[in-house]
Amino acid sequence: MMNKKIALVTAITELTLEITNISDIDIFLDFASHVKYFSIKIVLNGWNHNGEYETDLYKALYLDWDCEDELQKILDYLKLIKEEL
Repeated sequence: MMNKKIALVTAITELTLEITNISDIDIFLDFASHVKYFSIKIVLNGWNHNGEYETDLYKALYLDWDCEDELQKILDYLKLIKEEL
């Protein structure tokens, strides 16, 4: 179970790096291994340093939860974003 979650988080991280390197889309990842916490925030219109931005997606998950489906949905959404670039 955890190996699949690790693979999904790794794929999400890799795709995040690809997207942010070829676009103005800002994606924030947070991972706290000591509590198995993972979160992602996607800002399609870019981050404004004045603190003004609209979050397109925000998910926070504990990897101890049954969250493979949610991680897969995040990965699928990132793939869609990359296809549309």
